[in-house]
Amino acid sequence: MSLKKEKIYTTIKLTGITFESESDRKIVRDYCRQQTHIIRSVFKRSQKNTGFNFSSFDHYNDIDLLDSWWKQSAVYEGKTISSSFDELKKHSDNKIHLCFGGKNNQRDYQAKKITKQEYEDRRLHPLTSIGEKDSGTKRTGGNRKFKLSADLSYVSLKLKDKTVKIYLPEKIHKKYKKLLNELVVHQVIGDIPITYKISLDALYISVAVEDLYSVKKQDSIEDRILAIDMNPNYIGWSVVEWTSENEYKIIDAGVFSLKKLNDIENTFIKKHIKNTSPERKKITNKRTYNIYEITHILMNICVHYRCSMFSFEKLDIKSEDCGRGKRYNKLVNNQWLRTPFVNNLKKLAQIFNIRIVEVAPEYSSFIGNFIFRDENLPDMCLASVELSRRCYEFFHQYISKDKDKKKNIVFPDVKMFARHFVGAKEVFGIS
Repeated sequence: MSLKKEKIYTTIKLTGITFESESDRKIVRDYCRQQTHIIRSVFKRSQKNTGFNFSSFDHYNDIDLLDSWWKQSAVYEGKTISSSFDELKKHSDNKIHLCFGGKNNQRDYQAKKITKQEYEDRRLHPLTSIGEKDSGTKRTGGNRKFKLSADLSYVSLKLKDKTVKIYLPEKIHKKYKKLLNELVVHQVIGDIPITYKISLDALYISVAVEDLYSVKKQDSIEDRILAIDMNPNYIGWSVVEWTSENEYKIIDAGVFSLKKLNDIENTFIKKHIKNTSPERKKITNKRTYNIYEITHILMNICVHYRCSMFSFEKLDIKSEDCGRGKRYNKLVNNQWLRTPFVNNLKKLAQIFNIRIVEVAPEYSSFIGNFIFRDENLPDMCLASVELSRRCYEFFHQYISKDKDKKKNIVFPDVKMFARHFVGAKEVFGIS
């Protein structure tokens, strides 16, 4: 006889959550109402020991918002409530009943202390999405519908037609903050299921205790570097493994584009649409959301390829007139969210114990495209390879100090890269 070890779960309850708008709150309420219908139905059928399957929900005409995952989560929740209720009945001598919403809610309504709307809202079960860890090529980040922001300021909720942002309270107990930071780590790796529930005034996050602190930090590969080249429209990245200053292997590379969002906003500017308009606000929020998403993806790449260092340009950009027109000034000074982007990268790198190396930015695009042109990568990726080279040199000359110091890391010895820039010389007309 084998005893199955039962997992112990810990739940974080955060009250005082706020929605971006009243319409978002109403949408979440509609989802809660539809899922509650299924949860109660599953509970009643479980108590009567009558079988059910997904096809039995086809006759419901008020669950049009729910996809298969919301329905599965509702079935799981209904079964869990039924099992807990059965366990409670075993240890009670008296006949007991389950009152959805609680007896106090019923008493308050009968005493006319609350309205019918408040009574019905309290009877709603929190919208539930069961956790699911990554498997194969499927990336869930621990949950298909919810994602916790790295700075713990909000949770994004993916619904049928839109993504709703729920803001967390500014003051969170330090014990909860520690747990939430651990969840952010697991969310990036996607190695454990994280269950979320949200009511109209509270957020619940549940995870198995034995899973919570089980982050397995892989040994990094020496001199394998993830470097990025940033500008307001594009973020180019590359993973390069270096064996010497001019011997390397490009493992992977890619580009993130924010140009479409910037172009849309420029169109609004031409039409003289104000910053306070819903259209402009939507673009701004989407850009902010995408920036944080990119940081998570980059760190996921870094962890996946077991990079030992993460490198980018050390820029000190102040708001100023760049002398290239108002649109360019706005693009660089306002639309380029470089500071939150870099800060979030540094935070994630610290969590995963990955070294951050900031390098000099001068001529990185020109040198990258000149020397590494035969790699047939986009310009911003070639610039990131050059930044990766500078990171390798800086680390070995000034941090590990296992190489002789050179006066200039920015400009490589072109003789060492002769085989690379033959084609580039022809393009630039250099003899």
